[in-house]
Amino acid sequence: MTDRSSRSYFRPDIEGLRAVAIGGVLLYHAGVPGAEGGFIGVDVFFVISGFLITGLLVREWSSGGHIDLVRFYARRFRRLLPAALLTIVVTTIASFVVLSSLRFPSVAGDAAAAAVYVSNIRFAANAIDYLGSEVAPSPILHFWSLSVEEQFYLFWPLIIMLALRLMASRWLGLVIGAMVIVSFWLALVWTDLAAPWAFFSLPTRAWQLGVGALIAIGLLRLPKGAPGAASSLLVWLGLAMIAVAIITIGAETPYPGMAAAIPVIGAALVIIGGTGSSPLPSRLLSMAIPRWIGRISYSLYLWHWPLLVLVPIALGFESLALNLVLVGVAVVVAAASTELIEVPIREGRMIPLPARRSVAAAGVASVVVAIGAFTAGLIVLGPGGSPAIADGSTVRSVALPEALREGPVPEDLTPTLRDAYYDLPAGYADGCHLDFATTEAPVCAYGPDAGETAVLLLGDSHAQQWLPALEVLAQDRDWSLRAITKGACPMVDATVWNYPLKREYRECDEWRERALELIDEDGTELVFIASADMYDLVDERGDKLEGDAARTAWREGLESYLADVAEVAPRVVVLADTPRLGYDPAECLATSSGIEDCDVRSERMIDPLYQVLEAGAAEAAGVDLISATDWLCPDHDCPIVRGDLLVYRDRHHLTATFAARLSARLGSALDALTGDEHARD
Repeated sequence: MTDRSSRSYFRPDIEGLRAVAIGGVLLYHAGVPGAEGGFIGVDVFFVISGFLITGLLVREWSSGGHIDLVRFYARRFRRLLPAALLTIVVTTIASFVVLSSLRFPSVAGDAAAAAVYVSNIRFAANAIDYLGSEVAPSPILHFWSLSVEEQFYLFWPLIIMLALRLMASRWLGLVIGAMVIVSFWLALVWTDLAAPWAFFSLPTRAWQLGVGALIAIGLLRLPKGAPGAASSLLVWLGLAMIAVAIITIGAETPYPGMAAAIPVIGAALVIIGGTGSSPLPSRLLSMAIPRWIGRISYSLYLWHWPLLVLVPIALGFESLALNLVLVGVAVVVAAASTELIEVPIREGRMIPLPARRSVAAAGVASVVVAIGAFTAGLIVLGPGGSPAIADGSTVRSVALPEALREGPVPEDLTPTLRDAYYDLPAGYADGCHLDFATTEAPVCAYGPDAGETAVLLLGDSHAQQWLPALEVLAQDRDWSLRAITKGACPMVDATVWNYPLKREYRECDEWRERALELIDEDGTELVFIASADMYDLVDERGDKLEGDAARTAWREGLESYLADVAEVAPRVVVLADTPRLGYDPAECLATSSGIEDCDVRSERMIDPLYQVLEAGAAEAAGVDLISATDWLCPDHDCPIVRGDLLVYRDRHHLTATFAARLSARLGSALDALTGDEHARD
C-alpha cells in the first residue's frame, strides 16, 4: 500500500528541512538560551505540509481528473493517527501517575480534545481566559499544531477539487493566493486583538500552509534558466532567515503577526531553491543525519514534550542538563515509534485495511481514545458540580480562625482543594469582571436595591477578590454597591504590557478613563480601589521600563490616578495589595505530606518596598489606605490554612470564601479611618 507516485516526487532536502524545524522546537522547549524563537519550527512544518499535500492533490487531479477523497483521508490517518493516539494514551496514563488529582482532569480533557483534533480550540480558549492563563503547561499542549494540520487536511482537498472543477487549473493560484492574503490579514488583525486565537487557529495559520501550496503549483518558483548560484543563494538565505527567527523572535513577540513572515519566507526559499536542482545547501540538508532526523521528526515532535513536562515533575527538579538528556531520550523513543508504529502502519504492513475501512477505523479509534481520556478525567474529578460562589452574608465575627502551620489538611477544608481554583467572587459569573477586550461596564449592583450610600469597587482581579467582603458590608451599612473590575488592568495612570495579548494594553487605558466618567455620572460617594503590582509599564514607544525608571513611573502613575478619582468622588480608599503566595496552594497541599511543606514565609510573600510606594502614593493623592497584610501575615508568616478555611485560591488571589470572612476586619478598619463607630458615608 505504499504510494509509489509520492516516492517519485520525494525531496531529500525537504526531509532535511524537517530536521531544521524540529531542531528549533527542541531547542526552544528544552530552554536552551538564545533559542527563544524555536517555536517557529512549527511554521516551517506548516509550509512543508502545504507544499507536499497540495502537490499530491494537484498531481492526482492532473493524472485522472479527480481526487479520491477517501484514499486521501486514509493516507493521512495512516500517516498521523497511530503514533498520535499512542502518544495521547501513554501521556494520559503517565499524567495520571505523575500529576495530582487536581491537575489530571484538565490534562485528560486536553487529551480528549487532541484525540479528535480540536485541542487548538481548547488551548486558545484557555489562553485568552485570565483564569486559564494561570494554569501550568499541559503535556498535551503541542498537539495544537497537529489539530491545525488535520483541520487543514479536512478542508483543503475539498477546496482544491471544487476550484479545479469550477475553473481552469491556471486559476487555482488565484484561489490559493486569495486565501493566503485573507488568512495573513486575519493573522495580523487577530494577533493585535486576540493573540491566543491568532496563534492557535487554522484561519490565521492557513496562509503558512498556503505559501507551501503556491510553491507546489509553481506560482512561486525560480525563473527558467536561472543560474545554479541563484538556487544556492535562495537556500542559504532561507536557512539564515529561519536561524534569525529562532534567535530574535521571543515569547513577547506578537505572533503570528508580521514576524511570522520571516520563518515562512525562509522555509519557502529553501523549498524553491531546491526545486529542480541540487545546490550545495540542499545537498547538505540531504545528508544522512539531517534526513534521518527529518524522518523521525513527526514522532520526535509527539514524544519530546510529554517527556520534558512530566519527567521533571516526577523527579522533583528541572534543569537545562536534564532537559537535554530528555531530548536525547525522546530521539530514541521517536526512532522506535517511527520504525515500529508509524512506518509499518503507513505502508500497510501492519493493519492492512482498505481505504474506507482505514477511515472508519481511524474515526472509531479517535473517538474511543477521546471518550476514555474524558471518562478518566471525570472519574478522578469525582462527584459534584461546579463550586458555589462564596456567600459571606452570615459572616459577622471579627475573629479569624486559628492559623494551621503543620499537620494534615483538614478534611472539612472550605473550599476543597478540588474547588479552590474556582472559588471566585460573584463578579466573574455576573460578567462584572471585564475581559481584556471589553471597555463598557455592565450594571453590576450588589447590596440593597436602593442603598443610602453609592459605593464602587474599582480595579483589577485584586480588587475583585474583595467583593465578597464588601457585599457583607453593603448589606450591613445600606450601601448600593457597584463592582466594575477589569482583568490585568491596574488603576495606574500609565500604559501596561498585556502578556496574553503580547502588546500594550490599550483597552486598559480606555477603561480607566471610562471609570472616571462612571464615578461622576453615578454620584458615587465612596470608591474602593485595588490593584496588583506585578505589571510591566511601557513608554510612548512601547518599550518596557525597568529598574528605578519603572518604579518611579508606577508611583507617579498611581498617585496621578488616585488624585483623578479623588476629584470626582468624595471619598477614596485604597485596598493595599495583598501578599503574593507565588505557587499553586491547592496543588502544593494535594502533593505534600503536610501543611508545613508549603512555604509561607512572609519575607518571600511581602514586598516592603512596594508597601512604602503604595502608601506614599495614597498619602500624596490625599486618599485613605487600608492594608490587610497584618491580617494575613500575623506572625512572620502568611498561613494558607486557617481553621477549616483555605486562604488562597491560586498564586496571588484570596479564595472568595476566606475574603468574605475579612468583612468585619475591613469594616473596622474603615471605621477607624474616620473615628466612626459605624461609618455610613
